[in-house]
This record gives sequence, structure tokens and C-alpha cells, in this order.
Amino acid sequence: RLRSRYQIHRGVKKGFFNRMRGIKVLGFTLIELVISLSLISILALPIVCLMYSSIKYEKTAFQKQENIINATSSLDLICADIKASKGISPSSSAAKLVLIFDSFSVSYDLWTDKVRRTKNSSVQYLNPDGTIDKLSFSYPSANSSIATIIPKRSKTPFSLEASCRN
Repeated sequence: RLRSRYQIHRGVKKGFFNRMRGIKVLGFTLIELVISLSLISILALPIVCLMYSSIKYEKTAFQKQENIINATSSLDLICADIKASKGISPSSSAAKLVLIFDSFSVSYDLWTDKVRRTKNSSVQYLNPDGTIDKLSFSYPSANSSIATIIPKRSKTPFSLEASCRN
């Protein structure tokens, strides 16, 4: 009579020694399960650590990219105001830019890591989330300004030069 290769025999207990005798038995012993689970956990630990570090790096890179986008958009707005203005006020400094228009003035400065735009007495923040480390202005001539901005988590400064319409 033919028997299945992995047929469980009646009266034969599962175990390592029975397998050594050549008796085919289905199932695993507790030792085999513990060893296999420990091997799986040893192999899975580096994979989990790698996934965690890659997610952390991706989050940091995304924040850095977002900060750079905020900085360059702030520079674009400052440049547009400089081009539209009649002139640069003599009260401007390296930390503050004051632009003169026909009936009002606009100033730019850095306030608690935010670019602050003040028009007469109203205040507007160009980046309300505070993503700027440094904002500075230099004046190569009476009607032109170079605005330099450094976003957080970045060592690269971004500069833009603009001249007034006069």
C-alpha cells in the first residue's frame, strides 16, 4: 500500500528525533519556530532602520526645498517693489530697505525669521512660517539695491539686484 510522503503516522509524536529516524511528520517544533523568528527579526531590523532614515532624509529635503521656494518668492516680490518704486530712501540700511512711492512708502526687514513688508502702517509677512535665516541689503548706487536672503537649513545665499524706475 502506498503512503503519502508527508503522511502523519498514528501514534508517532512530532519531534526532532522522529525526523532523524526518517519518519515524515507535518508541523514545526517550538525550537524551530523560535529560531526562525529570531532570524527574521535579525534580518528585518536593518531594513526597518534603513526605511526610517530614508523617510527622515526625505522630510528634511522637502523642508529645505520648501524654504528655498519661500525665499526666492520673497526675493521676487522685493524685486518687483524695487522696480515699481520711485527711489530708495536714505534711511535704508543693511538690515532694512525703505522704498519711496508717489504717496506712500514700503519697507522690508527681517522680523523673527519672517520677511516683513510694511506699507505705511499695515504689516504683511511674506513667509508667515518663519523660514528665513538672514536678509540683507546692499546699495551699489542710489537707485539700485541687492537683496540677499538665506533660507533656513541652507547655507546657500540667494541674491537679486534691482533698480528703481528712475
